[in-house]
Amino acid sequence: MPVGACSLSWTDIRPTSDFIREIQELKDNSESLTPHLIVVPNRLPPQQRNLNYLAKALTDMDVVIAPGLSELSVIKHQSERFSGLGGTYGTRFFDEFERFGQFICDYVLTGKLDQIYSDSNVVPLWG
Repeated sequence: MPVGACSLSWTDIRPTSDFIREIQELKDNSESLTPHLIVVPNRLPPQQRNLNYLAKALTDMDVVIAPGLSELSVIKHQSERFSGLGGTYGTRFFDEFERFGQFICDYVLTGKLDQIYSDSNVVPLWG
């Protein structure tokens, strides 16, 4: 199951949508439900919460947009003792990573995403 990381800059969205179109063509030709494509918006500025631009660019593609992750470099510059994910405990960054992990557990590891794909061609935007 490919997972692509994508910020919301058009310079990132364009190659991501082009790549997904290529994978989609391969899936369509093979008539397979897999691989499931998951795009993870990352490096999101703190005020960026609207994923509609990304969703519009991926319209008519068999893709799931997972919960986004903020630009982590902000916290690296705010704390000289930054030590990876543990250094984000108690911040929105930690909450976002926890939410993303919960998405993976709830939909990928349990097979729920497989069920959604087999039931419908419409895959929702999580967020």
